Amino acid sequence: MPIIRLLCLILFAHPALAATITLDRGPTGNREVTFIIPEPSFADGLAFAYGERPLQRQEDTSRFKSANTTFDARGLTPDGAGNAYTEISKYAAESFLNGRIFRLEGSITVGDTDRLARLAEPHLRAICPAGQNCPHSAILSLNSPGGSLAEAMRLARFIKKWSLVTVVDKGDRCESACALAFFSAFDEFEGYSGARRFAHLESRIGIHQPILALDPSDPRVANARPADLFRLANLATGEVARLFLQTGVSIGLLDRMYATPPDDMLILSPFQLVSEDARLFDDRTTAFAGDRSDLIALCANRFAARHHSLSDELIDNFQMAGDAFLTFDAGRNFLCAGHRDDGPDWRIMTCLAYDGCAFIGFVKWAYEYGEGYKETPDFEDLYIWITERGFLGFREYSHRSILLRALRDHAAQRYNSYRPLQIPASALPMPPELCGKLDEAHPALVLTVQQKLATYGFDADGADGSLGPKTRTAVQAANAQIAPNAPPGNRITPALLRAMRVPQTTIDRFTLCHPSYRD
Repeated sequence: MPIIRLLCLILFAHPALAATITLDRGPTGNREVTFIIPEPSFADGLAFAYGERPLQRQEDTSRFKSANTTFDARGLTPDGAGNAYTEISKYAAESFLNGRIFRLEGSITVGDTDRLARLAEPHLRAICPAGQNCPHSAILSLNSPGGSLAEAMRLARFIKKWSLVTVVDKGDRCESACALAFFSAFDEFEGYSGARRFAHLESRIGIHQPILALDPSDPRVANARPADLFRLANLATGEVARLFLQTGVSIGLLDRMYATPPDDMLILSPFQLVSEDARLFDDRTTAFAGDRSDLIALCANRFAARHHSLSDELIDNFQMAGDAFLTFDAGRNFLCAGHRDDGPDWRIMTCLAYDGCAFIGFVKWAYEYGEGYKETPDFEDLYIWITERGFLGFREYSHRSILLRALRDHAAQRYNSYRPLQIPASALPMPPELCGKLDEAHPALVLTVQQKLATYGFDADGADGSLGPKTRTAVQAANAQIAPNAPPGNRITPALLRAMRVPQTTIDRFTLCHPSYRD
């Protein structure tokens, strides 16, 4: 039997009632919304062009406010003209603010694309007679748990044909097959490509491995040759991958999707969405204010968006002292840090590569330009380690507290080097993969360990809660001598704590995501 006929049978698991497709006033109605920048390093011409002022969506698709289409200097070419990317971003934003809204709500089932076409195409032909290259178009607002893979692919092709903008609004979700439709909003104008997808900060967008669910009672399936079924599976996988790659989605996210089991769901963080060219919006902007675990989660989410994986080093290397924190993964040139003044809000700087990294600048500044620092051996040693070894110097340098001291002093003099994070801590939960990990460098845990080391005759040079080189040496000796079940090395582990008779309730208080975790 022809393979294309089998392809039409592919469904995601648990098909439900057909989606409702309506002409809606969303996503923003008459309320004001603001484009947010989760982190300055993610900033693009669109976000800066619209800045932080509220934006009013106009119901009339024939009008838009000229104030909402201004260029920022960052989006200008040397001769003052707007560049192509800024133009494309502007078109998407104008459609988002002014376009007519069509809403798909519920599970995606066979026939939904045809019903959407009957409702939307009269309007779309009026604003785009040629049926292609339509920078100003309508909006498809999505709220769906998923559904038919084949129909989602048809819907994606419809979105691309008419250059629709996709939106997942406040409180809505778009998961499984729906995510394919959401990410398909990506088009080309005059040879330049750009994304046309928007997500509210309080929306939920999730992906997982597609499920190829065929009905064995269908004679077309029962009579199909195994070779046809294998070919079908490969064809479906290739079609999904091709769609993602054609719409600007990274290979890393595609890999995470296929690595997420069908019965699980990878909920994309704001950092991940922005790194995949989705524009975030909110009814307000909220500065990041968090405690120790929130800061670990922040850096872990940022790392995952960059590398599509997680790193235990972000926990092992986390250092915090009142108004400053930092952590890093030296092997992948990642460093995340921040500071705050009198209030609860943090100002953040993230380094993704050694070249041009401002953190190298603060080390150099601390050694060469800080008042009285030329005679400070600590900063001289730190400067030598970092300049000679790059990011590996952060890992190999034993006096981690000196890093925090340099950061605090640098922030006091170079305040503008650190930017506010326009996102609440509640939007960046701890990645599940890190839950259950021991917060090794927590000062209260280190103090407990130092006291126990002294009891067992290991010299940690006192008990001050700082995980310095002498404490590391003592921990390594304790791992070798009294904790045979602990991995070798100088890390504090649950096995070492149990060997030193630290109560499990105490261990739980320093275990991430545990209800008794103590910040």
